[in-house]
Amino acid sequence: MLPVSEATRRRIKVSLSKRVIFAGQGYNTKNFFHRDSVAVFPELKLSFNRIKKSGNSSICLYFAKLCGYGDFDTPEDLKDRLLRPGLMSLPQLVELRSYHSLVVVRDPFERALSAFLDKVGGGVVPRFAGYAGYGQANPDGFLHFLRQVAENREDLNRHFWPQTRLMYKPVKSFSLVARLENLPEELPPFIRKISGIQVDGES
Repeated sequence: MLPVSEATRRRIKVSLSKRVIFAGQGYNTKNFFHRDSVAVFPELKLSFNRIKKSGNSSICLYFAKLCGYGDFDTPEDLKDRLLRPGLMSLPQLVELRSYHSLVVVRDPFERALSAFLDKVGGGVVPRFAGYAGYGQANPDGFLHFLRQVAENREDLNRHFWPQTRLMYKPVKSFSLVARLENLPEELPPFIRKISGIQVDGES
C-alpha cells in the first residue's frame, strides 16, 4: 500500500468532517481546521473557538493551567501545545461532537481599537505596514485605519475580521457565547457545569 501524504490525510479529514461527522451542523470547516481558530481541551471536554483580539490567548492560557499543562515561555509555545482539530484523529473528531463549545466575543469598538494599537498604530509589526494609520497611534490614525477596514472587508488580516466571520459554527450552536467584559461572572459557572471544577471569578 502506498503511503498517504499529510496533505491527503488532511483533505480526507476535512471532507469527512463536512460530509459525515458534523454534517448538517453548519460547520465552517475552513475556520474549524485553521491553526489559530479552535483549541480543544479534552480534560474539560471543551472546544474553544478562538476569536482574535477577544482575549483568546489569555483564555487559552487559563484553560491550559486549569488542565495542568505547565508553564509556557511564549504565546507560540502555548499555541504549539494546544490540541486543535487538524491534529485530531477521526475517532477524536467523532468524540468532539459530545463536547461543550465556547466562544468569547468582545465589544466591537474595543476590539477594533485593540487590534489597531497592537498591530498597526505602534508601527512595529512590518507585516501590517500596508494598513492606513501604521505608526500613527492617535485618533487620526485610528480613523484612517477604520476607513480602510470598511472599504476592504474581503481583503483583511484575520485580526480585523468581524467576530462572526471567525466562528466555526453558527453562534446559536455554542454551549456558551460569553462576553470578554463579563468573563468573571460568566465563566466560573460554565466551568463548574462542564467539569465540576470550582474556580474564582477574580482569577
